[in-house]
Amino acid sequence: MDTHPLLRIALALIVGILLATTDLQSSLLPLQGWIGAAAGFLLLTLCCRRWPRLQSIGILLTTVCMGGGLGTRQLQQTVRHLPAGNISYRAVCLSEPQAKGKVARIDLLVTAVDGRQLQQPMKIKAALLRDTVDNRWLSLHTGSWLQATSLLQPPTNYPGSRFNYVRYLYSHGFAAQTFIYYKDWTALQTDGSPAADFHLPVLTRLRLHALTLRRQLLASYRLPGNDEQAYGVVAAMTLGDKSSVSQSLTDDYSIAGGSHILALSGLHLGIIYGLLTMLLNFRGRLRWLTQPLILLAVWSFVTLVGLPASAIRSALLITLYSICLLARRKKISVNALALAAIIMLTVQPLELWDVGFQLSFLAVLAILVFYPTFFHLLTLSHPVSRWIWGMACVSLAAQLGTAPLVAYYFGRFSCYFLLTNFIVIPLATFILYSAVLFFLCSPLPFLQQLPATLLTVLSQLMNDFLGRIARLPGASIEGLQPSVLQLSLLYLLIASVSVIVYTLQKVSRLHKLDAFHHEEERRITEYDP
Repeated sequence: MDTHPLLRIALALIVGILLATTDLQSSLLPLQGWIGAAAGFLLLTLCCRRWPRLQSIGILLTTVCMGGGLGTRQLQQTVRHLPAGNISYRAVCLSEPQAKGKVARIDLLVTAVDGRQLQQPMKIKAALLRDTVDNRWLSLHTGSWLQATSLLQPPTNYPGSRFNYVRYLYSHGFAAQTFIYYKDWTALQTDGSPAADFHLPVLTRLRLHALTLRRQLLASYRLPGNDEQAYGVVAAMTLGDKSSVSQSLTDDYSIAGGSHILALSGLHLGIIYGLLTMLLNFRGRLRWLTQPLILLAVWSFVTLVGLPASAIRSALLITLYSICLLARRKKISVNALALAAIIMLTVQPLELWDVGFQLSFLAVLAILVFYPTFFHLLTLSHPVSRWIWGMACVSLAAQLGTAPLVAYYFGRFSCYFLLTNFIVIPLATFILYSAVLFFLCSPLPFLQQLPATLLTVLSQLMNDFLGRIARLPGASIEGLQPSVLQLSLLYLLIASVSVIVYTLQKVSRLHKLDAFHHEEERRITEYDP
């Protein structure tokens, strides 16, 4: 821990956010209390300059209070007092409507209530009853405006489910949920721009414009003869749209241990970053020009797919990696990962409760901690065998870090995750490369047929492979329900074992160094005239 000071700061920040937001209805202290406590501990820290250990404790306590204040502030902004009874409001669609039974689920951003402009727009989850005659709901797209009347209700959990849906909605900024009858909404005519209402925040307008462009790019994937499930996987992997992936295919990927391939994450952005680095592989002073260009391309892609939290996390880590590369420092470290977590939690403290946030950071942390130990268990010289062993070690390390959390949230352990990763990672690489080629050929449509065929064949191949793995005997262990205490003890056990192994490795290196020094002294003594 002494060699990773930012990790201590990140953990202290997390403790503060947990204290403030575990109870979503009320914080442990009011915002003024957290600010006062932070100021008091900061003053104490400044007075303890002669006692470094006390000063370190003061810094950590100040960070805890800052985390509590940030969490309380966002909680106050998200958990709102909702009006009683039906209200009339104007809203813009933040997502494409998805048919679920008799309703279409859609994310809305309310900008005005009963004719009054809101100072701060409010995100709501809406279930829109589908009209089966006119199908007006099909005219709604990301950026469409509508006027609706309904009852806004605070989020509630599903009966009999362990999943905390209320916390999920609040962590994603949703303040309410509602049901809209098909006669109680009308589409508003605008100039065609998703940002027709200039009261929208700048970032929201940018996101809506990007999602509108993404919808146009997704339409280009729908070539005649394309398989719907193949299209769904390609759309999810390359542009972050999972609306066309069926539930049965999602289950196959989950059972086989390949769910991460459908969500834009570090794997996808890492492949894109690697491709751009390979194409712009300049050294020396030109690296200071190419790396900013590559990062600009990565962040442009993140903006294009709608700035999802998972992509922002990955882009932030890639940015830190690039900075370390330019500074000729260690490529990525626990400190860099902790810095990324600090930045994200400072901006969005409730992101801590997002399952994707927890899984992604635990996976990267586990890879950083366990991969070197696993990889050096075998000494291999052939490049192919080293690549195979390296991929196996990465998969094992990531699984060790995330398996307890996956069991807690989803009640499942995928037994063939190693086999799955050996299949999906190469195929995902070729799919992303083919997608880049597909869009590069867009000025010449007759050239798009080859990459389009490649995309279809590769995605169908991946769907078929994972479907077969999901149907193998013992593909997954179901019904796991560890408690919070059991989950905590599991991670405490993993952390304790890692500390013991690290200490033993350090002692072993010191013994080898002592033996080397003794041998050198003996040789010097023997040959000393």
